[in-house]
Amino acid sequence: VIKATSMEQYNIYHTVSLIESNATHNFTPRKWKYFGSEAASKQLHWMYQLFGPKTKVSVDYYVMSPEIRGKDAMTVEGFQREGHVYRWKFNGMRPDDIAIIGDLDETYSRDFLRALQICDLPEFRPGQSCKKPKVVASTTIFESSPECAWKGRRWFHPDAVLGECVDQIGDTKLHPPTKRNYWGAHGTRKSGYGFHENYTKYEKNVLANLSMTGQYPLWLPSEIRIEIGGGSPLSKNDEWKSPSAYHFHNFFMSIEEIRHKYLTYGHPDPKALTKPLKDLHGSGDLLLAVTCAEGNHTEKAERSFESIPGTSKPIYYLEEEARRKRHNLWRDMVRKDAEQAAKKNIKEKSAPTPDKKQQQNSLTSSKSYWDSSKSAVLGLASGYPLSVYERFVGSLRATGFSGHIILAIAKDAPSDVVSYLSEQNVTMKYVERAAKCTYDGAIGEKGVPVAMGYEWKCPKDYPDYKITWARFLFYRDWLNDCPSCTDGVILTDVRDAFFQRDPFVTAVEKNQVHPLMVFEEFPEQTTEHWLADWPVSACREHKLGKKPMLCSGSVMGSREGILEYIDVMEDEFK
Repeated sequence: VIKATSMEQYNIYHTVSLIESNATHNFTPRKWKYFGSEAASKQLHWMYQLFGPKTKVSVDYYVMSPEIRGKDAMTVEGFQREGHVYRWKFNGMRPDDIAIIGDLDETYSRDFLRALQICDLPEFRPGQSCKKPKVVASTTIFESSPECAWKGRRWFHPDAVLGECVDQIGDTKLHPPTKRNYWGAHGTRKSGYGFHENYTKYEKNVLANLSMTGQYPLWLPSEIRIEIGGGSPLSKNDEWKSPSAYHFHNFFMSIEEIRHKYLTYGHPDPKALTKPLKDLHGSGDLLLAVTCAEGNHTEKAERSFESIPGTSKPIYYLEEEARRKRHNLWRDMVRKDAEQAAKKNIKEKSAPTPDKKQQQNSLTSSKSYWDSSKSAVLGLASGYPLSVYERFVGSLRATGFSGHIILAIAKDAPSDVVSYLSEQNVTMKYVERAAKCTYDGAIGEKGVPVAMGYEWKCPKDYPDYKITWARFLFYRDWLNDCPSCTDGVILTDVRDAFFQRDPFVTAVEKNQVHPLMVFEEFPEQTTEHWLADWPVSACREHKLGKKPMLCSGSVMGSREGILEYIDVMEDEFK
């Protein structure tokens, strides 16, 4: 992998900063790879040669401390990344330099790196406010082999920011510090202090006290990677929208390395040592890679390296022999895994047959897993600007989720919205407004009727329902039209939703796979609010009292559980 990424970067970077840790994300101890032995010294010397004589390669070491045990894996990763800014500063980084944050298996293309150096990008002009400083990649994803690439799905890393917006490099007098969740200055930004692009508290409690406006805080490396704060992913201005970056995902040299990753790193799977390769990681990454190695290409995969459209392809793999060598290694790994699985099946078949009760228990337990690639996220998203779709869909795809996203949009949605959703492999549904709204229920606080107007938007297909109710019937229609949506399902609001992890992978990891899961509103919103109290009192003659209010619009569950939930909702509407 490093050979492939460094070839794009050769003699372009001033500094390559690498940080090695003594433990994985779940605190499994690991040996230093570049420190402490003659072999490590040779490995480090080899690393120095890869990026060219004009590039400084620095390896620093991060020791896990007891204070961070129990923290979320991505938070721990963020702490480790903070070391980059100190290395950049030590090596002489200036405010007019460009900072790039990425994993070792990610890189901008060489053409794009050159473009970042010489082209006039608004994000790289001096005098930045640092509110939206990021340049986001449009990244082709290769799964385990250069011959196995996603079709129509793009990644969004690496990320680039001008030095004047980077922590330790920019000017804190122009960009006063914000508040973060750990020890004041570490971890993710607090709500209202820049988290998810919300700066309301920062503007009120920090800038206003300094009589400042229009300036925003400097960015930590982890924020450069995961926070919102940039425009649309940049691709080439050609007919294919050729990518600006590459992600060489899971290009390991052995099955053991892959299993170790999924057992101990960011989204650990306790069964990673025993599952077949294709079943590891619910977003379908290894499933695509294994299927490709077996010579079977689904509609989600390119047919080959040569079939990838566009004018941007990784330099290292332009050489056919390099592609063949890597692909043959990957096929051997898959074949070995299949042989091991076959031996395991033979042993299982020779075991005594369980009785009927045991079979029923086994069936029940088998439903405690969702394949993320066969799961679906559904929402009503009509009339929003492009930025809303980029936040919702972009954050979801950035988690690695490759399953179905089904959204209702306006029939006259702008072309940039349609183009973006198509690029992100979103299924678009068009909902038309009814010529006449025949919904006759009471609408308004405490049941006081209001005039039926355009704002209620009864849809053409379900004119007897206001759109906030009819969306559930649409969700049922869309699920029934999606036979491959077999596993987990999320129904959610769109405008105010943002994803930090693949929700279905997380549910499996947390052992929270249930037919129906509902979520509480914020604490102050209880069932004493008229929104819940009045309809339940009037229609059911029942007083709820003061209890947490559950959100009906954002729910999660199995396909069967969600469909049953919608049926119950429809009965209530009637």
